[in-house]
Amino acid sequence: MRAGLRPGFGVGGDALKIWGTGDEKGPDRPQGYWFELEARSEADYVLRGLHFGLRLSYFMFQTKFSGQPTCEDPSPPCGFGEPWLPWPVNATTGAVGGLLEPVNDHYFRASLMVGYTWPPGP
Repeated sequence: MRAGLRPGFGVGGDALKIWGTGDEKGPDRPQGYWFELEARSEADYVLRGLHFGLRLSYFMFQTKFSGQPTCEDPSPPCGFGEPWLPWPVNATTGAVGGLLEPVNDHYFRASLMVGYTWPPGP
């Protein structure tokens, strides 16, 4: 079994232009963690040095977005049907709608492995 943390050092320029990031304290630092389980079986009964394996992985990544999104190319104004329409603003409170909580991405992977060790052991 393996586990680890994946610290983020920043958000890419395109994401910053489109979404903004973090809050009044400064830019968000994306982060995540992963777990892996791996099982391996020697298959000398088929061919000396051959082995099979199975790996299961889980990875979670989290970041925050805030502020008004903008068009990737702001030269023509964003209009209806464009991919990055501004979030609505509440006229009473002035609160900007949109993503209020951090965004989590979850990835699951399964790998089947076949390997050969050269030179094969005794």
